[in-house]
Amino acid sequence: MEVPVTEYRRRLAHYHALAREGEPIYVTEHGVPTVRVSTATDDEVVARLVARGDVRPPVTRSRRPLPPPVPYDGPPSEVQIAEERR
Repeated sequence: MEVPVTEYRRRLAHYHALAREGEPIYVTEHGVPTVRVSTATDDEVVARLVARGDVRPPVTRSRRPLPPPVPYDGPPSEVQIAEERR
């Protein structure tokens, strides 16, 4: 389906819904198709970007858990800030 850019902007949600259903949308400027809107899975997008060399594939790293919080028995921070501003 070809759609002029002004129509596409005006009814963006409608055309995105059509694209999600599988209908490719070609946005035109002065009658010339310039953009294609279609569905894409994350895997397809990442694979295409990796193949072009634009990105590197994600690397999984083991995350260490955060250390436990340090106990603090002093006054609340807002009290300390107020005292420092005097």
